[in-house]
Amino acid sequence: MLFFSEEITGEPNAKMQWAHYFHNVITHYLVAIEGWPDHIPFTNLSAVSSALPDLEMLLRMWESGSTFWKLLNNQDYEATHHEHNTKLNSGELVEGTHRTCSDKGMK
Repeated sequence: MLFFSEEITGEPNAKMQWAHYFHNVITHYLVAIEGWPDHIPFTNLSAVSSALPDLEMLLRMWESGSTFWKLLNNQDYEATHHEHNTKLNSGELVEGTHRTCSDKGMK
């Protein structure tokens, strides 16, 4: 992801992780993407078929600062966490789960 770096997170090996964005990005680094356009799915862009003009517009938004990484303070994080839980409870958002290990309970 553009501009996701030590400058934003304070960690030199920071990685963007779409699959578990809330846990692995927001909670871990206390940053969130702001200004994402509503008509482009908020997901790994390699996994969706977005039109080239949409992707070019998204790139321009990152370059112009309209879309950006926001450092979260405690109040921002609590509000984001509350919004995340509300979406989970309503079914609007579904968190991925891991498969159970095939050797579970065999020790």
